[in-house]
Amino acid sequence: MAGIARSWSTRVAGGPTLRNTTPDAAGPGGIIGGVEPLPEQTSIDDLLIRRWRAEDVPALHEAITSNIDHLRPRMPWIADEPTSIEDRRLLVDGWTAAWRDGGDVVMGIWRDDRVVGATGLHHRGWPDGPEIGFWVDGACQGQGIASRSSRALVDLVASDGRYDAVYLAHDRTNLASRRVPEKLGFDLLHEVPVTDPEKIAPADAGFSVRWRMAIDWWRAGAGVGPG
Repeated sequence: MAGIARSWSTRVAGGPTLRNTTPDAAGPGGIIGGVEPLPEQTSIDDLLIRRWRAEDVPALHEAITSNIDHLRPRMPWIADEPTSIEDRRLLVDGWTAAWRDGGDVVMGIWRDDRVVGATGLHHRGWPDGPEIGFWVDGACQGQGIASRSSRALVDLVASDGRYDAVYLAHDRTNLASRRVPEKLGFDLLHEVPVTDPEKIAPADAGFSVRWRMAIDWWRAGAGVGPG
């Protein structure tokens, strides 16, 4: 998740060149694409990726409550768990309202009618496109779910036609998440400190590593890494 960004280059010792692109101001509420909602559904291989709906609340509730210990080290929002299924319904209602107004689209990752993770496209202040976020069920690690669902979301943004780029970010120490943008061929932008302590999970170092995929580059096939 086209504007003008301020850029500079540096090289991390022993690592790749970092192009530091600072997000410019987005519209009200982080909305950068007007009020037209983001696409709400896609699929890849055996995975269905679609926006959470009211009827999905029980499945969402089960997926999160069964993964609290797995998610706690890396997901700051898990500090509010466990929560009630009634609160979960209100949360999904809020996601739906925000999506209809042109905000984030928050999605489940389904396989054979079972939730195996969650993902979404988020307006986080980048001038020219949304940012992908994801988590995967602890029992489904190592099955390429994060990389395949992220690949599908880049395809979705590319087909939507409104955006010039897609972004992804993770903590410096989260090497599993880092493998997703590396595998898909994202361009490494920069690393910045996270200044809000509520956005730092227990296992995080507090430094956000940020990546960008240019949609033109993706359409040309240059951004697709090995399967």
